[in-house]
Amino acid sequence: MGDVELTSSVNIGDAEVEIYDVLGVKRADLTVTLSKDAPALFSLPDAAGIYYLRIHSIAGVRSMSAVVAK
Repeated sequence: MGDVELTSSVNIGDAEVEIYDVLGVKRADLTVTLSKDAPALFSLPDAAGIYYLRIHSIAGVRSMSAVVAK
């Protein structure tokens, strides 16, 4: 539906989340707080498609993908 829930097993604090569409166009840039076992919630763009998330934090950089189906 476009909602994303990020969880962490440790307290990380603020993390920068970049959201790119399948063509590599940056669609959003936001900051979330990642705390142990407390989900950080945010929404992906409204358009259906594949999105790539790049998460920058003190723990490093992680990449993952998500699919929005409407």
